[in-house]
Amino acid sequence: MDINTIDRRDFAEIKSIIVLFGSTIMFAFTILIYKIFLTAYFRPSYSVIISINLYNEANIAAIMLFFSAPFLIYSFVQNFRRVLR
Repeated sequence: MDINTIDRRDFAEIKSIIVLFGSTIMFAFTILIYKIFLTAYFRPSYSVIISINLYNEANIAAIMLFFSAPFLIYSFVQNFRRVLR
């Protein structure tokens, strides 16, 4: 595939893949927040301890978070524009 042969449909497909990726990450983060909230809510102390480096994964998680942030923002903006139309 040559860069000169890419047309508008290819860009539209890439754009929808990016929006889908961002929406999937937002959905996963939402599920994670709900899980943490419900875990804390059903404990007598209404609290949980979250260790972000239990398996030495903090560096990888930070890279994934910073890598996914542009996709999240782009996806949020695209979905917000659809709602306002």
